[in-house]
Amino acid sequence: MTRWWAIGSVWAAMLVLGAFAQPPGKEEEDTKAKPRKPVPRMEDEAPAEPAGAAPPPGVLVVAVSSLPEFLSPTLARSDSELAALDLLYEGLVRPIADLTAGRQYEAALAGELPTLAPRGREVRIAPAQWVDANGAQRPVTSADVRTTIEKLRARSQQFGGEPGELIEAVYADAEDRCRFLLTRGVPDPLSLLTVKVVPNDRPDDAAFARQPIGSGPFTYAGRRTENGRTYAVFPANPTYGRRPGRANLPRLQAVWMVASRDPVADFRAGRVHFVLTRATGDLASLRSAPAPVDASDSSRPIGRLDVTIGAGRVDSLPSRRIDLLAVNHRDPRLGGSAAAAELRRLIAHAVPREAILTACFRAGFPDHHQALDGPFPPGTWPCSPLAGRLDDPDLARRLADERRGEPVTLELKYPAGEPLVERACQQMQQTLGEYKITLKLAPRPIADFRKQVLLEHDFQLAYWRFDFADEWFDLGAWLDPQRIGPPDRPGNRNFMGYVPSADFGALLARAQSLRDFGELQKAMRQLHLEFGSREMPFIPLWTLDVHVLASSRLRTVPAAPLLDPLKPFLFIDQWTLQ
Repeated sequence: MTRWWAIGSVWAAMLVLGAFAQPPGKEEEDTKAKPRKPVPRMEDEAPAEPAGAAPPPGVLVVAVSSLPEFLSPTLARSDSELAALDLLYEGLVRPIADLTAGRQYEAALAGELPTLAPRGREVRIAPAQWVDANGAQRPVTSADVRTTIEKLRARSQQFGGEPGELIEAVYADAEDRCRFLLTRGVPDPLSLLTVKVVPNDRPDDAAFARQPIGSGPFTYAGRRTENGRTYAVFPANPTYGRRPGRANLPRLQAVWMVASRDPVADFRAGRVHFVLTRATGDLASLRSAPAPVDASDSSRPIGRLDVTIGAGRVDSLPSRRIDLLAVNHRDPRLGGSAAAAELRRLIAHAVPREAILTACFRAGFPDHHQALDGPFPPGTWPCSPLAGRLDDPDLARRLADERRGEPVTLELKYPAGEPLVERACQQMQQTLGEYKITLKLAPRPIADFRKQVLLEHDFQLAYWRFDFADEWFDLGAWLDPQRIGPPDRPGNRNFMGYVPSADFGALLARAQSLRDFGELQKAMRQLHLEFGSREMPFIPLWTLDVHVLASSRLRTVPAAPLLDPLKPFLFIDQWTLQ
């Protein structure tokens, strides 16, 4: 099975300057008045960012779109927050970095790989320490593991809590030993033990997330301002390297994160060492001058970004993250009937994915970023080779004709401050108008957007990003109708309110119950076909490659082309900076 890594995300932010009108008439100049600062205009360029600090020796500086604020497994939401979890916390095991060995694991907080036990696994805990920003320490015990799973089970129907549904209980008979009891057999039971363990004596709230306590290779020391720029500072955990098998780790002295409007410029200036970005256009200016290419030579990847940059290298990674239009099935026009399903299919077949990717995201490099033909990233093992393209204007026209030209107006919400996403939504608005579907575009600040869509269910269509947790691509964990939840407990995974048909629901349940990979693949490929031909619970759009800029002085584990963009720091304890 090919291992696919996620993606990323848009890492650049947009600064909007207010425009002011000049009053009519000409004012007399006051020769004694102090010179006035010119009024900024909308078309003016944003002022350059301060230079910030020169990176100290042994300190890795990472450019992010926004500084992390909530650093707990429960409350982390932004890309920088999710990535930082691997700096602070550990699972009992983690996937090995050697991809040639397949899906295997190594001990992390566990002192050794878990052993088989009836209906589960038995784990011995390594002699690790909880360390806070002040250096206070206490041992990690089985009580921490048990409490972590109890908290996970309490939010098992929410995003991130999926493993809690598969772990029935954790029993402990000693401080350094516990046993996991699973609810049922699963194809990869050790994947459940990768959940981040948190201390049992701290409430899982915003206060803890702002001042976290972890056992990982780094601690959190808050924010620091240097030469006009603010950094989130993660010093090395002094106790991490004292554990068996962790001698002299981490090799970095600290990790600093800095918010950057132009991460490519910061990288070229040597102010940062590591960048993840989806913005192909930002990197296009760095590409080497194209050499003459023989059109008959198919071995030359002329459609891919080829960058020459003196300070490091650029690699592009495929993604487990998919971009989509989430559909609120509680709206009778969009869910609950055959007519609603036909409208969803009409929208899905009318969206010109390739044209939008080319106009908005590819920056002239057609081999980057892939249109979706179903719910899974293209080329991954659940994809059926029989599935055709979703872009089908002829089928969309036929579906529109069957509606007898009935016009419909729908609101499309999307996160504000992302110009590429906004442009894509505008193009969808223009195209769908040809099918008598009027989209009212409604940008929302990211915090309001998430609240309105995920918690309040106040949307009709929403530009959403969904991260598959791992390479098992469990679609049922999201679309199971039991995950809709009661109105008084918002935040459950099935926020769209989707209720599958009997046949599709049976397919989802069967895929979740299988342990044999061959049978599982057959079921998942059938899901892929049925998804597009009948159900269309959401509107698949595309998956965006993630570009990695890594300093030539930086050695990552695994190598940069093999990093997981959703978990880039999983092995950061082994990274080195010369």
